[in-house]
Amino acid sequence: MRASAVSAADLSGPSASAPASAAPSPRTENARRLLEAAWSRGPLTASDLMALTGLTRATVLGLCKDLERAGWLKQASDSRAAGVTAKGRPALRYSFNPASTHVVGVDAGQHTMTAVLADLRGAEVHRCRCSPDPEASGAVRRRKLEQLVEDLLADAGLGDDDVSAVTLGVPAPVDAEGRSPSDVLDNFWPRMNPDLVTVFAERPWQTIADNDANLAAVAESSVGVNAGVRTYATLLSGERFGAGIVIDGHLLRGRRGGVGEMRVLDLVTGVGHPHGMTYRARQEVARAGADGRLAGSSLAALPSDGVRAEHVFAAAREGDALAASIVEELAQTLAQVAMLLSGLLDLDRIIVAGAVAASAQPVLERAREIMGHESTMSWAELVASDLGEDVVLRGAVESAVRLVRASALTGSS
Repeated sequence: MRASAVSAADLSGPSASAPASAAPSPRTENARRLLEAAWSRGPLTASDLMALTGLTRATVLGLCKDLERAGWLKQASDSRAAGVTAKGRPALRYSFNPASTHVVGVDAGQHTMTAVLADLRGAEVHRCRCSPDPEASGAVRRRKLEQLVEDLLADAGLGDDDVSAVTLGVPAPVDAEGRSPSDVLDNFWPRMNPDLVTVFAERPWQTIADNDANLAAVAESSVGVNAGVRTYATLLSGERFGAGIVIDGHLLRGRRGGVGEMRVLDLVTGVGHPHGMTYRARQEVARAGADGRLAGSSLAALPSDGVRAEHVFAAAREGDALAASIVEELAQTLAQVAMLLSGLLDLDRIIVAGAVAASAQPVLERAREIMGHESTMSWAELVASDLGEDVVLRGAVESAVRLVRASALTGSS
């Protein structure tokens, strides 16, 4: 059962008769400060919370009781049992209750949909996955998504009331309403995001949809390799390139959600299209097979429909000439994409993310060499993400947790 959304009326008593849209009462604001102090910390005594919030002991103790009744806090072992105090009356200790409610993060990719159920500290509870037809209609994708989340909750033994927020990551630009623009080329964006934000409209959840690269950038800002860097791009680099752009700590979106959309690569000589490294590696192996260059390569032993980028990178490390030539082509492409982003946006770092990142070091090493010859466009450090194929999921969970955190004491969670 989810924690109660502690409203101004809940915390201020019978006199709090203002509508939900009114400014929160001082007591609600104090409760918000206390909950923020406890959210990311371990068990705290009243004295700890007084020091963190500046509130009086009486106020802290009263609010802790309120928040415990609402489900946001729980009593931990007392300070003597925890070895904190040795004499006198043991102090009560309170801790944030991360299982007070749950969130769902979804990576609704073209080929795979993965959903994760997590607690309010982002710890995974359960996950489910399905593989929709990549050419399926929007209506089919909506049904697949709904069934996936239903299966997720059923497997975890939870119901609708145990979830407060859902974030959906999609491979398309997404505006502030959660919708994607029309796409005259191949209808890809509307198929990938057929108003998915409305799929759970009848459920008691806050639901948002966002671009997958944006969510990857959110993940890197909170749990990834990007500590201390406030101006960067997270570059999804698998089937398609897509960038989440963060400038001075702010994620950029645009009115249609198109910031970081990489179809501009159609206009870049030597790059030619926005397909990512996984796609390009697979296509280059297929071309080599068609024109006879695959003979003699270790890649020839792989089934034609089973070649992945990591196979190419591993073969290149072993000295395979064909694989090395493909790595060179990918590095040239990646360097051009990175220099375009770096030169245009004055970035400090570009994080190559997604499943391909774990094995892409040969490409990154060569791309860095190429970028080193173009100093005016190569300020950005080029690094690989360490979040693997879960980077979008991690960002989706973090986004959903932030939704709950922002509305925990407003009556809307």
